[in-house]
Formats: sequence, structure tokens, C-alpha cells
Amino acid sequence: NGMFQIGKLSVASLTSTLGTAAIAANAVANTTSTFLNIPANAVSMAVLTVVGQCLGAGEKEQAVWYARRLLLVAYCGAWVMNLSGFFFADRWALSWFNLSPEASAMALEVMMWFNIVSLFFWPSSFTLPNILRSAGDASFTMTVSIVSMWVFRVGFCYLWVLKMGGGLLSIWMGMYLDWAFRSICFMVRFVRGKWLEQKVICNCLLLFSAQSGRMRERNGRRGFSMLFHPAQLGLAHLDKATLEADKKACKKIGPCGVGKKALYLNSFYIDRRYYLPYGSISRVFK
Repeated sequence: NGMFQIGKLSVASLTSTLGTAAIAANAVANTTSTFLNIPANAVSMAVLTVVGQCLGAGEKEQAVWYARRLLLVAYCGAWVMNLSGFFFADRWALSWFNLSPEASAMALEVMMWFNIVSLFFWPSSFTLPNILRSAGDASFTMTVSIVSMWVFRVGFCYLWVLKMGGGLLSIWMGMYLDWAFRSICFMVRFVRGKWLEQKVICNCLLLFSAQSGRMRERNGRRGFSMLFHPAQLGLAHLDKATLEADKKACKKIGPCGVGKKALYLNSFYIDRRYYLPYGSISRVFK
């Protein structure tokens, strides 16, 4: 994010060399374009949780199914908003701002180009990398984004504006090239399925399990779990001596336990904090 902000600052400083009309037009175009991206951006945030949950459960096919459909929803949102902007909303939004004729013409040109390019490249450039990140493929998306930003969004803009006399649209064209390059890279990665081969999530779960196991062993050695007598759940109960003996001899399964008399469940902090006698249990769901 820090490097991306540096790139934005570099492009903003380049915009300031084009005059006050270009600065005003760029500010208005940035404001309206942010509004147009709200639906697709909302899907981009949701896809992190949905696809991440599927992959965390080991359901790769389900993750691909949801990823494709959420990407389609993002495209639908982008098409509705940007087609509306192209045909009437851009001109309506510009009427809210007291721009000079020159600045208004520049802003309208940039906004209409934004509408056209967003139809094809915005979701694949912003929603699709979030799908890859949800699978732990963050290093690939970061590398592509950094290279693309410096080559196209910064390098192309400086070359086109300072060396070839381009205007405000040239700066936005550099951003569109950045989107197109990123979209191609991310789409190839998604179609080939390499994003599903990442082991980051599994490794984190294994590390967490190992650390939790070591903590439980230390707590068990210190007698931490025996500081609290298990609390009763349900109507049936066991006498103190039976409960203490059953808990001590129960088979420990993670933070829970299976004894001869009762089933032991954990609280948020304490293992086997509650007990439920088998006589009170009608069903057990895995």
C-alpha cells in the first residue's frame, strides 16, 4: 500500500504540470469513478471471505464455483453502473460542479473512457486478485501489481506526458494499460489453477494446532484445567467424586473430552470446562 501511494503521488505531481483545468477535471473524474465502482468493489470485499471459507474447508471445486459467479456479479455491477454513466450519468454528475468549459470537456472525455475500459478490465483487475489472495496467493498478485504500476501507471505516463506532450487523458491511459496487464496476468493464473495449489492456509492451521497442543500440554502439566470443576450443562448431573474421576480418565480430543459418564466441552479459554452426562444427550453432531 505504501508503494502504491508513492506511485499515486508521482502521477498526481505529473497532473499538476498540466494546468488548473486538468487538475479540476482530474479531481471530478476521480470522484465520479469511485462512485461507479461501488458495486464491484463490494463484491471484491465479499469474495475474500466466501472463497477463503471454501478453501479453508478443503472444498476447491466449491471455491472455483463461487469465484466464477462472484466475478460475474462484479462484472454485472460494473456494466450497469458504467453503461449508465456513459449514456447519461456522467453529464448529469458534471452539472453538479462549477467547472470551466475546458475542464468540463476534459473531465467528460476521461470519464467516458473510464466507463468503456471498466466494462472489461475493472473486475478482472481488482476483484480477481482478491480471489487469488483469498487462497494465499498474495505474493503473485503483489509482484504483478508492483511491476505493472511502475511500468505503466508511472513510467508510461511520464514518457507520454513529458516526452510526447500528452494531456490528462494520457495519464488515465497509463492507468488503463496497468489494468489490462494485470487482468491478463491474473486471468491466466486463475484459469491455470495455480492459485489453488498454495499451502499458506494449511500451514497456518498446522502451526496453530501445534501451538495449541503445546499450550494444552503445559496447562495440563501445571494442573490448570483442574483449577475449575466442570460446570453442568442440561438437567442431569454427576456427583463431585464421580465427575472428578471421569474427567481425569476421559479421552482428550483437542479442547473437548469423552469420558465414560459424560461428554466434556470447552469454553473460550478453558478446556473441558463443561460436562454433559450421556443420559441428557439425544444427538451429537460432528
